[in-house]
Amino acid sequence: MKRNYLPLVLTLFVCFSAYAQTNSFTIKGQVVDSLTSESVPYATLKIVFANTPQQTVKLLACDDDGQFETSLNTPGQYIISMQSIGKVASEKRFTLPEDSQTFDLGKLYMTDDNQRLGEVTITAQKPLVKVEIDKISYSLEDDPEAQTNNTLEMLRKVPMVTVDGEDKIQLKGSTNFKIYLNGKPSNMLSENSASDVLKSMPASSVKNIEVITDPGAKYDAEGVGGIINIITSRNALQGYNATIRADVSTLGQYSGGGYITTKIGALGLTANYNYMQNDRPWGKSEYERSTFGENPSRLTQYGRSKNTGPGMYGSLEASYEIDTLNLITLGANLFNGKSKNRSEYDVLLTEEKGAGYSYNRYSHSSMNYGGLDLNLDYQRSTRKKMNYSPYPTALAIRPTTMSRKRIWKT
Repeated sequence: MKRNYLPLVLTLFVCFSAYAQTNSFTIKGQVVDSLTSESVPYATLKIVFANTPQQTVKLLACDDDGQFETSLNTPGQYIISMQSIGKVASEKRFTLPEDSQTFDLGKLYMTDDNQRLGEVTITAQKPLVKVEIDKISYSLEDDPEAQTNNTLEMLRKVPMVTVDGEDKIQLKGSTNFKIYLNGKPSNMLSENSASDVLKSMPASSVKNIEVITDPGAKYDAEGVGGIINIITSRNALQGYNATIRADVSTLGQYSGGGYITTKIGALGLTANYNYMQNDRPWGKSEYERSTFGENPSRLTQYGRSKNTGPGMYGSLEASYEIDTLNLITLGANLFNGKSKNRSEYDVLLTEEKGAGYSYNRYSHSSMNYGGLDLNLDYQRSTRKKMNYSPYPTALAIRPTTMSRKRIWKT
């Protein structure tokens, strides 16, 4: 007698996959100074398994109060290491239990780095967050999660920026800000379309994200609370890189697109395209109001509404290296779409004395949107080489996993 175990195996596999996806653990804590107990803002944190420390599990940055919160999928023994400019790198071992969905690491302490040595070799991880006088920069090219996420998902990790469950973006708790692309305003990144555009942009195509809290005169941002400046990467290697994506939502929305970048000799090309179709189902609403007094009444309202329409976003950038010092770039951003809104309402008012009214309201509206941005840039570099600062803290912000030897005279 032959038995077919395939359905049973598939059922167990689906159940195990569903369990694995929902079994997520949250860890949190705060990085503080060991002497003053003051918070250490924007410290870079790296989490690895204790038995495989060479493989990074999570890479994140604290907020301005030194606090952090992230998720891990597997219980076990971990090591969390902390780095911050002017502080001695430190680490802590911890065990993530299976019976706790939220694990608080408490306060993690760091000490000041005040040593002066005759000869020293410094090897450091480039910080994810760089703090300057007028802005904060988050490096996506140094975050391994940027290779598999879109830009909107990575924006959730940027200090001072929040993205809620409906993909609404806020800067310092306010919507009074602008989003720039490579230092320039773009109609494609308006308040209504920014979330969709950033969702269609692979995070691997972005070099870093700047949060400019005090825009200077070079930015046309008078009257806004800040600027989120998205700086894209320029392919410096010969060859090409391509990404194809697709997304389906239970709310009747689906999208698809692709991203490609290539470098052929002195010519570099980058193209990004995303198409979205919105076909939300009817959403029902009910409203009831009762009034008491000399003439009691009751108002009831039943209705439904839906939103449909297509949309597309695309960008194209071509750069040409005239020589090693001169670069010219031509870019274009295109977006357009159509949104249709329909609503139907039945309203009934009844009064005890017999008076009242009823009516039906049907409304249909449509909106076309779109635009084209063109920009032409010329970049001129100099032959002057950068001088390294003779202080250890300056070396800590140089490129990833560097090793340099310097001699200081005391």
